[in-house]
Amino acid sequence: SVVYETLEAEGEPLRTGRLLSAEITNDKKTYDAVWFQEPGQKGSYYTLQLPGLNRAFIWQNGVMQDLGVTNPNGSGTGSIAYSINNNGVIVGGSSINMKGNFYWQNGITTILPALPGDDLSQALDINDQGVVVGKSYPFSGGLKAVKWENDNAGSLGFGVQSFATKINNTGVIIGASPDGWFILDENLSL
Repeated sequence: SVVYETLEAEGEPLRTGRLLSAEITNDKKTYDAVWFQEPGQKGSYYTLQLPGLNRAFIWQNGVMQDLGVTNPNGSGTGSIAYSINNNGVIVGGSSINMKGNFYWQNGITTILPALPGDDLSQALDINDQGVVVGKSYPFSGGLKAVKWENDNAGSLGFGVQSFATKINNTGVIIGASPDGWFILDENLSL
């Protein structure tokens, strides 16, 4: 598949413009490229499949803005946005300080901590109240479902090999554990 610009004058097409994105399969391998250009800067094509080249961005008012979520020393510059709430707060993953995830609001990036004793974490969703869910784990493995409130990590108590994928605006959390999928509603008493 291919997406490209069409240049027009007075509502009539003049010619095709720049290739904006493409996905091509050859010999059962898929390759892709996406054009990215910050306002006033030189643009370039990026692939979505090479580690370290992914960049989290937000599209607002017809403009793509790189979130600027990178490691300050230039190593491991990959980042990806997983979720955005109705307040424009974005959560995602990055290689910043090898911690794995971030919370981005109005150009300010906050690194969300892993659970005590863990090395990495991944923020997967955020609700409009700013509560974030995801997973936390040590380098040796063993995912644990986690919830962040006010930048503090707390285990959801589902043990090893669990993770939380979604949270709605009433605080209901959906995730998975070795026992299967779970729905956690802390407002409901059984």
